[in-house]
Amino acid sequence: KALWDVIMVLLRTSEIGLRLSPLVVLTPAAILASYRISNNCSNSDDKSSPLSPTNNGRKTTSKVSDVAWKYTLYTIQKLGPAFIKISQWAASRRDIFPPHVCDRLSDL
Repeated sequence: KALWDVIMVLLRTSEIGLRLSPLVVLTPAAILASYRISNNCSNSDDKSSPLSPTNNGRKTTSKVSDVAWKYTLYTIQKLGPAFIKISQWAASRRDIFPPHVCDRLSDL
């Protein structure tokens, strides 16, 4: 029984690692893309910020960032109810996490 438990823990750990591994590439790409968007907004002639009223009060995001968040939410859902609950808790803690993270996690 102890050997079976060890095998199951190793399988679950490898599943979590495999499901989260694409985020190793997607997260830096999303950060770089959002940095590029913010630089483009600051270099434009009208000096509009990403939160300007011309964008209906919503922050402009890159497609890479949207893909990264969609994959993150999909992965959290596939990893099970414990991960969903932790993410829902994180979504309610705006005093700890940035508002954009809480907004995205609130979709769960």
